[in-house]
Amino acid sequence: MLLKIIHKFWKQIPRKTRTKLLITYGVRLARYKIKKREIEPGPITIAGLLTSATGIGHGARLHLHALNKQGVDVRYKDLGEYFHWLKTISVDLSVEEGDDSGGVLVIHLNPFELSIALIMLGRRFLRKKYIIGYWAWELPNIPDEWSAGFHLVDEIWVPSKFVADAIEKKTSKKVTVVPHPVTVPVKSKRSRADFDIVNDIFFVLMIFDLRSSAERKNPIDVIDAFRMAFSDSKNAVLIIKISSPSESSYILEKINGRINGAPNIKLDFRTYDDADMAALIGCSDVVISLHRSEGFGLVLAEAMLLSK
Repeated sequence: MLLKIIHKFWKQIPRKTRTKLLITYGVRLARYKIKKREIEPGPITIAGLLTSATGIGHGARLHLHALNKQGVDVRYKDLGEYFHWLKTISVDLSVEEGDDSGGVLVIHLNPFELSIALIMLGRRFLRKKYIIGYWAWELPNIPDEWSAGFHLVDEIWVPSKFVADAIEKKTSKKVTVVPHPVTVPVKSKRSRADFDIVNDIFFVLMIFDLRSSAERKNPIDVIDAFRMAFSDSKNAVLIIKISSPSESSYILEKINGRINGAPNIKLDFRTYDDADMAALIGCSDVVISLHRSEGFGLVLAEAMLLSK
């Protein structure tokens, strides 16, 4: 309850001010939490938004499941409770990490969120652990403010060389490319009918999160391309699956304005777990992404493995 009150207040603060506060006070307090660690051997712990319907949460789950399949002594720490406003899904995890063991802690959060997580995890949990930040970014240069986050980790893992190149420009810390261990997604039994899509129609799918830059994900050009190809045809439909719709009413208005009442373009705001998302992709004829840049392209990788 207290976290919800704090978050509500936090969202009222302008974004630039929030960034400054996190750098000035959040990172400073997080650095205090990891001081004087005495690292000891122990299991690997994958920490992240493991029960959230987010791309970064999905990436963390892939790493956790891959290590489990390899028989590695791996634990998990779900950080979703510290980010309670995110939509949650049902997830089958493994053994949860205790408060006082050593080993390697791989945290799938970028610097700002990482500082919050370290503060909440506390010194007892962190004091014997080697900390790796698993960071993702989608542009050739990381934000200047990320530099403060280098003090919070012992090394950095990234999903692609593209991300590594962006981060290595700003730090002398070790940066290692550890791609997402993508495998053919397991689909649920949901069919087109479950997603309100006619069986014999040509189905084009776009997936993106409003927490990501809409300018980068580029839904406007997707709408234009679909309209150029199909106009008002009843034999084709474009579904734009949007996560975090409350993140930007301005972008949603812009998207709806571009759709302009087109009968064959629909927005889907529902929350799906990994299996249902794989089923949605599996039901499509084409997965479209006119992105201007991607750090890895997890949706595209899984779509290709599903033969799209």
